[in-house]
Amino acid sequence: MTGHPALVVVERVHRGGVETAFATVLHVLRGLHDRLDGPLAVVLRGAAVTAALPGAPVRATVGRVPVALPDPAADLAALHAAGAALHAVTEDCVRHGVDPAGLVPGVVAVPAADLPDLWDRARRVWFL
Repeated sequence: MTGHPALVVVERVHRGGVETAFATVLHVLRGLHDRLDGPLAVVLRGAAVTAALPGAPVRATVGRVPVALPDPAADLAALHAAGAALHAVTEDCVRHGVDPAGLVPGVVAVPAADLPDLWDRARRVWFL
């Protein structure tokens, strides 16, 4: 079988605020990608497509202390640079107000009807 050792379907990127700042789903995927026997494929589905929006990372403060929240676009850029295949479901982009033509570099919009083909090319499919 050709394709990716794993296809990871991500449905929620933001699982909390400051508490998950050091272990976001996309950051964990960066480490996982380095340990697989080939390039990882990622599908952003549902609200996770908003991670592919270009723009500055969100900043917050706790009291008077500035806190840098996770930057999903930077994690996607690092995954892309490492050779991961990145996809966002077109219908979910439209549903969440994300322009499918304006995704961060490396993320390709795919119709939901194409997902089974991606799944067939992967040795494993994980949902996060």
